[in-house]
This record gives sequence, C-alpha cells and structure tokens, in this order.
Amino acid sequence: MMEIYVLVMIVNVNLKLKINLMKMCFTLTQTCLPPIKSVELYDTHKDCSLAGYKNAYIIIESRPNSEVNKQKAMITFWCLEEKVKDT
Repeated sequence: MMEIYVLVMIVNVNLKLKINLMKMCFTLTQTCLPPIKSVELYDTHKDCSLAGYKNAYIIIESRPNSEVNKQKAMITFWCLEEKVKDT
C-alpha cells in the first residue's frame, strides 16, 4: 500500500469584507452622481449598513436646505463583499 502525504500551505488568504458604496441622486432631474466607494472596510453587513445610514445623514445634513428640497436629493448606498489580501 502506498502512502500519500499532502502538504497544504495557506499564504495571503483572501478575506471577504464589506465595502460601502454611496451615490447622491436627485429625484427632480432623475440623475445621480457617480458612486463613491468608502475607504473603510467593515467586518459585518450590519456595521456596513449602519455606516451607510450615518454617512447618508451627514451628507444630506451638510447640503443647503434649498438644494435638498428643490432637487429632492437623496442618498442611496449598498454594501458589497470584496476580496482583500491578508497582509
């Protein structure tokens, strides 16, 4: 009987982490600005979602009332998984 040995080495494992993409849209003109990718990575979908709501609030709050109300501005966001090299 022949014995077979397999050596498995894992180097630089790819991890899946959540990223947050956001874009600002204007209902009045039915247009959106290009999506912006968050520089932060999130370990869970919940963390990513909460950050999306927080950032959306900050963005809308920072815009002039007249712009938000006239253009019917809104923020959409989504959380995606991205493979990142483990260093």
